[in-house]
Amino acid sequence: MTHDASTDGSCLRVPGLLVRWWARWGCYVAPALIFLALTLPKLGQGGFRTDTGRYAAVGLQMWRTGEFWTPYLQPDTEYFNKPPLVLWIHGAALEVLDVGVWQARLPSVLAALGCVLVLVAITRRYANRTRALMVGVALATTLEFFRRTKEVSIDMWQVLFLLGAVWCVSVAVTRARQRAAGDAGWFALAGVGIGLALLCKPLAGLLAVPILGVWLLSAGQWRRVGWLALTTLVAVVVAGPWHVSMAQIHGEAFTGQYFGKEIADRAAGEIMSEPWFYYFNEMVQYHWPWLGAAVGGLIGWLINFPRGFGRADRRGLLLGVVWSVGWLALLSSFPDKRPRYGLLFYPGLALVSGIWLFDVVPVAWRRSLVRKLAVIVAVVGVGGLGLALAPVRVNRPADPGYAAVGEWMNAHPERPVMIGTIGSNENGWVYLLTGRWAYRVGGEAYPEAPAGAVWVWIEHETPKRKLPRGHEVILDVGAARLSERP
Repeated sequence: MTHDASTDGSCLRVPGLLVRWWARWGCYVAPALIFLALTLPKLGQGGFRTDTGRYAAVGLQMWRTGEFWTPYLQPDTEYFNKPPLVLWIHGAALEVLDVGVWQARLPSVLAALGCVLVLVAITRRYANRTRALMVGVALATTLEFFRRTKEVSIDMWQVLFLLGAVWCVSVAVTRARQRAAGDAGWFALAGVGIGLALLCKPLAGLLAVPILGVWLLSAGQWRRVGWLALTTLVAVVVAGPWHVSMAQIHGEAFTGQYFGKEIADRAAGEIMSEPWFYYFNEMVQYHWPWLGAAVGGLIGWLINFPRGFGRADRRGLLLGVVWSVGWLALLSSFPDKRPRYGLLFYPGLALVSGIWLFDVVPVAWRRSLVRKLAVIVAVVGVGGLGLALAPVRVNRPADPGYAAVGEWMNAHPERPVMIGTIGSNENGWVYLLTGRWAYRVGGEAYPEAPAGAVWVWIEHETPKRKLPRGHEVILDVGAARLSERP
């Protein structure tokens, strides 16, 4: 019998290659797999919650009508509240994959996954693989972070592009060979990230520039602060064409809504006004299981100021502190506060948490974690698969009235449907379920409705209201009713 030594040698090399590959890339792969195990199971469960119905419908309509530049809430109603980038992305998913809840949410999952991976890449510029691993896991398993994937999350996409900008600046700061031309390229590329963020939400992304400026100054990188002017210029070049053209095409109708109601009125607290400690209260409720680590890391940094703690590059730890505290301060000073806005400061807190935990966890525990990492990830993956297959509910079910109204509309395509009490979110799911919108009528101007029209009413947490005179109920399921005037 012959013996093929070359074959045996290749067989021995394969496990070695896998071990080396895992040692190098495990800090990326492990947080990513853990995150997917938390978010993919039951992704299609529930309904189009919060603003998902509106954003998904507007984006899908763009692909169906070919009207990509100007968003429309209905075929004849412009939607000037948000830039179009995220609407394009989620609309494309619905157009390609079919209309459904998981199809609407999937791009948010991918955006959040991108946030985890980019944050690990940022950490690797300043720290070793184990620290980066702990930072990635901290963000991937933060409750408030991964639960935002159950909606069309414009804020998640904004965070992804801003983290991309932070990575570009971090590359410029940590390059072995420091040249002005190289700095210019990386700071310009950071401007592309901020510009894309500006095509997600109105103007908020520009606030990343002063935050990065404070970090560069505090990290002793004052010579590079001037490059942020190039970053800002590139961001304007990327986002400017859409904004300028919309102002030229639609005039005051666009500028009044986009820069007035969406920015000025929110800044003045005319839409919503919450107390300054709002986000601290949110973190107490939802920044789990890493709230204690974030507090410990921030206290540890203050105690050891300005050196920081541990052996990681102090500039990386300082970046996490400035990014999280900076966004927290800016958002807390802004009267209009929402839980989803807080996605901006969680990556910075995860960076601080992960680096701090690395330094306080005993060395033997860290080594055991690294040795058993593949097993831990496999167990989490099996747990996620089991959750996906288990007959359990983790997302609140959609109101049965939604499907009932959609079925009725599909069965009576000749009957126009008017808005009674529903808002733009509910009107969005009407479009997603039926391919047509409920029509708007001004105030109580019911005589303007076409012949044969029916009205849709949605009453979520209030008793059924008394219908206008002459109306009769023709459908009553869950929170939804349809009525008509014979």
